Amino acid sequence: MGANQYSIEFRKTADHAEIYCNSAHTSVTAWDFAISLGTIDRSGSGVVFDRATVIMSPAHAKALAGILATDVAAYEANFGKIPMPSEGVPQATIPVLPN
Repeated sequence: MGANQYSIEFRKTADHAEIYCNSAHTSVTAWDFAISLGTIDRSGSGVVFDRATVIMSPAHAKALAGILATDVAAYEANFGKIPMPSEGVPQATIPVLPN
């Protein structure tokens, strides 16, 4: 391995959990990004049940965004374009601040 390469082994902790989500929303501060994952109540009540929140640094959030963009592009290359609904697609949750 080169000087900048190292091996990573992924292990699940005893409290590891896998959840299904069909709702995600974000919140941002100057120091971190939070992604809340939940499920939408299927009764039509408009309620989202938050299941977990992941909080990370802005640098980690940017790295995750890049990884997700790469994985979505690879998925679409293999299986076709992912259809998106014409309504109800969330927009940015925070305004862009002026310099």
